[in-house]
Amino acid sequence: MDDYVHLLLELLPLLSNRLISSPAFTASFKLCLAALSLPSNEIVMTSLDFIQTLLDLPPSAQLGATLTECGQDLLALVLGGLVTGYPEDSTGMVVGILRTLAGLFPQLVVEALPTIVDRLPASSVPAVEKQAFLTKFATCVDRPEREVLLYQR
Repeated sequence: MDDYVHLLLELLPLLSNRLISSPAFTASFKLCLAALSLPSNEIVMTSLDFIQTLLDLPPSAQLGATLTECGQDLLALVLGGLVTGYPEDSTGMVVGILRTLAGLFPQLVVEALPTIVDRLPASSVPAVEKQAFLTKFATCVDRPEREVLLYQR
């Protein structure tokens, strides 16, 4: 799995149109999502790097369809990982992924976030902080200042 994610990351800048338009793209993206839950920091960082690089590309129909299908899973994995054990170096990538998803699919993110945040362990994120985050996020998602929210801890 590690080698495949590294291969995807290397191919993405060179063959992004072919990679994204491939019938295997959604399966490849799902594999990267699965890699986000592995205990290896290296594969997590490589997968986050691939996803962030992917989200920085110009939007396409296939990419949009894949993100619509897998967006909730992506949100759940990156927020859960950030709270429960991703390396500290991943914070910038997670923030970038959240910001881009909120920009591309604001309604999907606002609708999915309460359930995802509610599932975060109470030992890591108390209920009061969960609610404060959701309130701030919903308020800021449609405003240009939304990056202020995403950089707060």
